[in-house]
Amino acid sequence: MLRDLRIWECPELKSFIYESSEENSNTTVPSLFNKNFICFPKLENLDLNECHVKKIWDDEFLASSTSFCCLKKLDVYACKFLKCVVSSSTAASFNQLESLEVRGCEAMELIVRRDERMDKMSFPKLSLLTLWNLPRLSKFSSGIFSEFPMLWELDIQNCPELKTFISESFEEKANTTMPSLFNENFICFPKLEKLRLVGCLVKKIWDDEFLASSTSFCCLKKLDVDDCKFLKCVVSSSMAASFKQLEDLKVTKCEAMELIVRKDERMDKMSFPKLSLLSLGNLPRLSKFSSGIFSEFPMLCDLYIRNCPELKTFISESFEEKANTTMPSLFSENVALPSLKTVWVEGVDGLKMIWQYGRLSNNAESFCQLEDVKVEKCKNLMGIFSSGMHTRLGNLKWLKISECEMVEEIFEMETSNCGIEEVAGKQEGLETVVSPDDEFVFPQLREMELQSLPNLVSFYAGRHTLSFPLLEELEVIECLKVKAFSGSELLSYQGRHESLFSTIFSTKVRLSFFNHIDSSRLRS
Repeated sequence: MLRDLRIWECPELKSFIYESSEENSNTTVPSLFNKNFICFPKLENLDLNECHVKKIWDDEFLASSTSFCCLKKLDVYACKFLKCVVSSSTAASFNQLESLEVRGCEAMELIVRRDERMDKMSFPKLSLLTLWNLPRLSKFSSGIFSEFPMLWELDIQNCPELKTFISESFEEKANTTMPSLFNENFICFPKLEKLRLVGCLVKKIWDDEFLASSTSFCCLKKLDVDDCKFLKCVVSSSMAASFKQLEDLKVTKCEAMELIVRKDERMDKMSFPKLSLLSLGNLPRLSKFSSGIFSEFPMLCDLYIRNCPELKTFISESFEEKANTTMPSLFSENVALPSLKTVWVEGVDGLKMIWQYGRLSNNAESFCQLEDVKVEKCKNLMGIFSSGMHTRLGNLKWLKISECEMVEEIFEMETSNCGIEEVAGKQEGLETVVSPDDEFVFPQLREMELQSLPNLVSFYAGRHTLSFPLLEELEVIECLKVKAFSGSELLSYQGRHESLFSTIFSTKVRLSFFNHIDSSRLRS
């Protein structure tokens, strides 16, 4: 009735039951378990920790054996002489296996060694597969079609030699094409929901033959790619069409990453219908999310972009890239983001502008749900919003702009094709047509912080009245050129609270619930 077997820190243990012939002749590598001497018909959990065995199962263990047929959890940790976990014929006994974790085995080269008499294997109940810190692991298995019908989570971390999950013998010999981690001809993951790749030196995750019609990865909800330094893109647009359930996408510390989704010529539109979180961080070569393809994110709520110095636009247009006749902005008419609530942009030096209202005319609902905007350390950024964007900021509650040395105004004027100011603004040589009764209203804005903006002159230099009916806190820190928050009045700061209020807010600003102002180092 043995159900749990844990063997920890037994470095001299080579075999559970030794055969005298093995001890004397030493002609074969001894295995920990030999089918002639043990029987574990009810064993469910096997945990091997720092055992210096070279082989776990004898080659004579077959699927017909009653031992290990009830095994549900197998954990192999820091077994430094072990080169593989199991043969495919023994793995055929593991019909009840639910969790397989292999970690810190420095000699491990593959997980399942293929027996020549088998060309297919299945782990019918496996839901969790973890492969961590295996410096010599080059594959899970080789040349055998592998089914994981119930696999829910796959976590691969710090396996630098892993190039493909199931290798093909002809690829290994010819090496004529770039191997991908996942090949449709050799794996099936119809239930996979979580995929995490950390510290893997793969050059390609999915084979080009993976199509939206494939059952693999169609349930993927969370994809995390971190520190994969040779990876140039995450996925093709045709493969991304399979990601109908994807909710969370994080890509960080991939130094060669140039774009997230590579456009296939046969596609001109893509959608991530359930994606709610997108985080891109520490990608020094990333220039765009994708190129020349209209992209919909109907459920995206949170967008975080950090330390991507080459990023200039989210979805680029090929004609813009060639002609470069207009200043690109982060968001254009090629992307639809109707549910976006949080945007944090930090350390994106390639940006010139974030929102240009005139370039969003085809996406009337985009950005109307924005609540939280933070922009920091974008040294070449010239503007945050064009003035027309105020019509979409009815839900904005929190705004922070800091350490953007080129920003002069938070809201810049935008003009129509006939040269008339569309919303409001002040520009040299331009006549503006503005009703004095018109207002820019920010009905939900409660907190605003402007910090370390050495060239900031004003929040908005147009002639509209600004209205902040719910503003509770304003911080203006190290903004040495600020003269007025709105309009043309230039009032000096005399060191008194009343004068400070007049300096930052001109007579064309209305506040109803204003409670606190912090003007630390506003002017020297």
